Amino acid sequence: MAMGADEPTLLVFAISHYCEKARWALDRIGIRHHLRAVAPGAHVRVLRRLGAAERTVPLLHLADGTLIQGSSQIIDWAIAEHANGRVSGAALPTGGDPMIEARLDDRFAGPLVHWYYSETLPVAPRGMRRIFSAGLGTVERIGLRLTWPVMRRAMVHGMALGPERARAELPKIEAELDWIDGLVTGGVLAAAEAPPGRLEITAAALLAPIVLPPEHPHYADLPIPPALRRQIDAWQDRPCFGWTRTLYAQHRWAHHRSARQAVSAR
Repeated sequence: MAMGADEPTLLVFAISHYCEKARWALDRIGIRHHLRAVAPGAHVRVLRRLGAAERTVPLLHLADGTLIQGSSQIIDWAIAEHANGRVSGAALPTGGDPMIEARLDDRFAGPLVHWYYSETLPVAPRGMRRIFSAGLGTVERIGLRLTWPVMRRAMVHGMALGPERARAELPKIEAELDWIDGLVTGGVLAAAEAPPGRLEITAAALLAPIVLPPEHPHYADLPIPPALRRQIDAWQDRPCFGWTRTLYAQHRWAHHRSARQAVSAR
């Protein structure tokens, strides 16, 4: 898909692993797109103005006004575009049980968000504001800085974040990491050296906030308080961590610098 007015726009939070999942799949298939970072809170007005049904990103805004919301739905659209011959890039292998992707999205990625935010928003608010500001324009960055105290409190309250939530989510995450380790060692996830398919991109993107691969467009800047760092360090020898590091190093680097440069608030 050539650069130009017909490109879709992908709305993202820089920190979101769901957004990374959609972004990587579009890159992998070769669908050129504008990246538009949006700020938490302010994104609701943007999505409402577009007519989105939900208040979540990622959201793909096509040139004809069509909206595709959710990482899995965006990948479905991208695969269909390739299958119909409207994209000349690489095919994205879709083998594997779709229930595995659903479990990664819901039972792993969801608790991971609540655990991570419980360990960071109360104790590292400036660092979290910085990562949410990634890719924003000047006006949006100023707006986020001014509204951040209220926004942070709303996020903490709305998601019931804090030490108790972190303790409740951690066993769920570790159980899912055991399961993902089994997917890696059992060959359900393809070897990291092979070009990734849909399932591999999903798993690696959703693991990235705790694996912290340097090839990710933004995770080198993630705030890591000491308690969080100790837990992440304790997981480093897991098979799924090594697999994710290799997958990013082998297959994500080509888009790393361009992704940093292309994110803009249009």
